[in-house]
Amino acid sequence: MNAPKQKVAYNVFNVGNSNENYTKKMIADELLRLLPEAKIKYVKKEDDPRDYRVRFEKIANELDFAISKTVPEGMSDILRSIKFDIIDDPDNQRFYNIPIEK
Repeated sequence: MNAPKQKVAYNVFNVGNSNENYTKKMIADELLRLLPEAKIKYVKKEDDPRDYRVRFEKIANELDFAISKTVPEGMSDILRSIKFDIIDDPDNQRFYNIPIEK
């Protein structure tokens, strides 16, 4: 957010860290580690079968960006927030990236 315009204008960066580069399956496995009782349903989709890793060297090299939390730490923080009612309605649409179809 504080990077000079000449470094970021019209530029695209993957934001993250290569050590924290997860597939969807790895995220599901981490969730099951935190919530062993969780049920995960895998759905095969032909229209967008992407499940890949991206690279983050550009943002680290050009903007000296470093993450402040790992994925498991973030997942644990969210779970704690729900458990202690800091997030009282995790199904609220404001927590979604896309609108929910009604």
